[in-house]
Parts: sequence; structure tokens; C-alpha cells
Amino acid sequence: MEPGILFALYCVGIIEQRLIIVKEIGVYINNKKIQAQIFSEFLLKQLSKEQVKVWCGSNVPRNMENTDLIIVIGGDGTLLEAFDQFGKYEIPFLCINFGITGFLSSIEPKQFIQYLPMILDEKYYVEERSVMQISLRRNTGEVLSYYALNDLIIRSARLKTCRQVLAVDGNIVAEYEGDGVVCATPTGSTAYSLSAGGAIIDPQLQAIVITPICSKINSLRSMVLSFDHTVEIICDDNFNLCSLMGVDGKETVNLCSKDVVTIDRASVKAKLVQLEKGRYFNRIQYRLGIRVF
Repeated sequence: MEPGILFALYCVGIIEQRLIIVKEIGVYINNKKIQAQIFSEFLLKQLSKEQVKVWCGSNVPRNMENTDLIIVIGGDGTLLEAFDQFGKYEIPFLCINFGITGFLSSIEPKQFIQYLPMILDEKYYVEERSVMQISLRRNTGEVLSYYALNDLIIRSARLKTCRQVLAVDGNIVAEYEGDGVVCATPTGSTAYSLSAGGAIIDPQLQAIVITPICSKINSLRSMVLSFDHTVEIICDDNFNLCSLMGVDGKETVNLCSKDVVTIDRASVKAKLVQLEKGRYFNRIQYRLGIRVF
């Protein structure tokens, strides 16, 4: 059929317009990057043409039930920020990579127009990632709680070594004395944990990788534990305020001697949109500089 006839039939309603499944999208932008800001203006125009309701910035709705998708424009750190704010709603995240490594990203900016119809029709795979539930029980009795998609880091607050004791299901397994310890999800295994000598864990596994940072009293370098265990990191510093605790790159908290950090599997899961098969392993190849012959 000729294009002119198709257009005429569309105008009189004989051919129906494509039904878009997605009705409302949230947009989370790394405003520190000029390129991300410029791209966000382009993205908002494209979504407006498709008559998709969009919120971003200070326009976040009180009721998130109508939001089908959150598009993150930035790098892995930006997605972690978005998860910290909206992860509890278990809305899928689609990250357009404006970072360096992009392990958590779904696509590159130049691929957006190519994949836009699939995004609007929800023709994508949603990959669920495990999240850590972290509880800090202070020796004063105070309890603080956090979610971690990436990692928990306990490190020295001074130019001195700090000490931790690792307990699994109530049994002491290891002692560390050095610069600290990293407890990472499979998602976070490619971040600081990898730099400290930890293994890369398949994101589909339900596990935690625990890696000491320059420990001098324990030959046990790195451990991978099932999420079915309860893991405890006990602060064993000789002096108070020798250690700091950070969760997903933020929430830095001073630790005191005998403070206990408990790690369990969270009931919440992170939902990441996947549009390209094998993207995660392709990003690993890129990060490690592996040549493919």
C-alpha cells in the first residue's frame, strides 16, 4: 500500500495508532554533567511527542504507583543515587550511560532512538538484582538501617590500621587488621571489591563477596558467601572512632569499638532493564581491556 494511502487511512481512524503501554516515566539526571543535561532535554522532547507523562527533579509525585519506569541519565553512581531514593518502590530502572564503565547501564546515548519503541512498549527484560539489608547496632543500643545495591565499606578513619571481626551465623570466621573491609553484592563485585582483590560474581547469583583491604593479620583474602547466611562485621578497634562506614558510596558513619554491622538479604530487589543480550559481560571486557581476536 502506498505511504500516502496509509497516512490517509490513519487520519480517518481506519488504521489505529500504535498503543503505547508505558504511561508515566520518571527521569533522574546527573546535573553535574553537561552532556547528561543536554541529552535530558532531547529525551523529554521525544517522550512528549509520544504523549508519555514525565516527572523529574522537584516534580516527583507523592504516589509512585503510576510510574512504569525510571530513566537514569548518568553513570553507575547516578543509578545508585536513584536507587537510594526510589528503590523501595521496585520500579524498573533504565540507565543511559554517561559514565566511564557503565556496568549498571542499559544502553549508550546513541542507541536511545533505536530502542525507544521497545522501551515504550515494555518489550524488554527486567533483571532482578539482590540487595543487602544492613543494620548497624551501636554499643549504645541505637540501631540504624540501610539498603545497599552495590557495597558496604568499612575503612580506617585515620592514618592507622583498623580492626574488624567477621562472624557468619554467629561463628567467628576471620579477623582483619588493615585499611578496612568491603562487603559487596554481585552487582558491586566489579567496583571497589574488585580493586581490593575480590572476585567478579555473576549478578544472577544470591551471594556476598567479602574482601579485606590490605589486611596484615589474616591470610584469608576474599570470601564468597550465600545470602542465606547472616553476616556480621564487628568493629574491634582499640580506640573509638577509628573506622568509618559507607553504603553505596555515601552515608559515612563513624564506628565505635564493639559496634556490630549485620548483613542480610533485603526483601527489596533492584530491577534493571536489559535491552542488549550480554551487555554486562561486554562491559567487563571493556573495563578489563581484554582483546578479542
